Amino acid sequence: MDDLSESLFSSESYLSPTLPWSLPVEIQNQEVLTDRSELLSRLGTLNLVTVEHKVAKVLQQYPECRDSDTALAIRYWKKFQPDILEKNKPLSLDVLHHLQPMTTIIRCRQHIQNDLSLFQGAPRTRRRRGDLQMEFFQYLSEQKATQPEITVYLDETGTDGQSNYMGIGGICVIDNRQYELTLQQFNNWREDLNYPETFHFADASSKNADYFMQLAAQLSKRRTGLMFFGYATEVKGARNQKIADLIIQLVSDIVDYMQENGCLNTHRHLRIVKEAEAQFDNMHLDQLRKDVAEHLYHHNGSMISLTDILPRPKGREVMLECADLIASSMRRRLTTNRDIHKDRISSAVFNATGLVDDSESSALYIIHRLN
Repeated sequence: MDDLSESLFSSESYLSPTLPWSLPVEIQNQEVLTDRSELLSRLGTLNLVTVEHKVAKVLQQYPECRDSDTALAIRYWKKFQPDILEKNKPLSLDVLHHLQPMTTIIRCRQHIQNDLSLFQGAPRTRRRRGDLQMEFFQYLSEQKATQPEITVYLDETGTDGQSNYMGIGGICVIDNRQYELTLQQFNNWREDLNYPETFHFADASSKNADYFMQLAAQLSKRRTGLMFFGYATEVKGARNQKIADLIIQLVSDIVDYMQENGCLNTHRHLRIVKEAEAQFDNMHLDQLRKDVAEHLYHHNGSMISLTDILPRPKGREVMLECADLIASSMRRRLTTNRDIHKDRISSAVFNATGLVDDSESSALYIIHRLN
């Protein structure tokens, strides 16, 4: 039969749900990590040059193509070579001589899914393709790897003992898999920004205030899938133990808040990333891990478990820089010093996050004043 059913190439009116994430995996090869990062970066632009870029875009936008090479090839041709299809009406098998070879599309799919661990298909499909073995321990490993993970980025301010006020705040990524592409784009924006210094709210001035405003604007632009939190409190005496207690309370409130809003419908892992503070980390971090894990178990049962609490240098880690702005802005609600530039930045942070807005369902805040 020479005629090829045109229904294969007809336009659909629906748009398949976009799932631009991949399974969280541990990749040690730096070259693979670089290729993976570059591909994710490319997908955030309109400049798709190679066949691999275009295949990845199809896999990102149309999850049904991850399990079918035929569906993948058809979607690729319709999306990137519609002019060839249009010129060859009525369609026949001869059109395949002019389209991107299906074997090339499949090789790109294999590299993206198998080597880069991106946009993978269902476990059953991967087993059928030989990507996974059938042993039971690997099945269990697969189940563990696909469990959604929550990441909390937090920062503290006013912990040096020089102030009567302390702030803690940051960002909760509700599902790492869903936010992976957006975070990659956010990191790329930060790398390209002509501001080599680390964002510290304390260093904001008339000379650099516009950079802080740009960071707040980017956070607002990329807020889908995030929850924001900020606590400010008056504090006296030793602060380290108060910080540890506040982190435990904060984590508990975040989990409760997510549960109230229907975000916890299956077991989840929780990872906390905080700015490294040598004195606090050396004295309290190990005990804090145990206390948070124990509190989550007693308070939430098997619904959520702590993966780790990771101290990291802030550097140009954009999520920790944003956490610094949020924590400092919350603390500023209790201070009386007037600094027009910092007030302007603080207002931009409030607008970006929805903090101190009772109608905002993705923001959790508490301001505590001692009696």
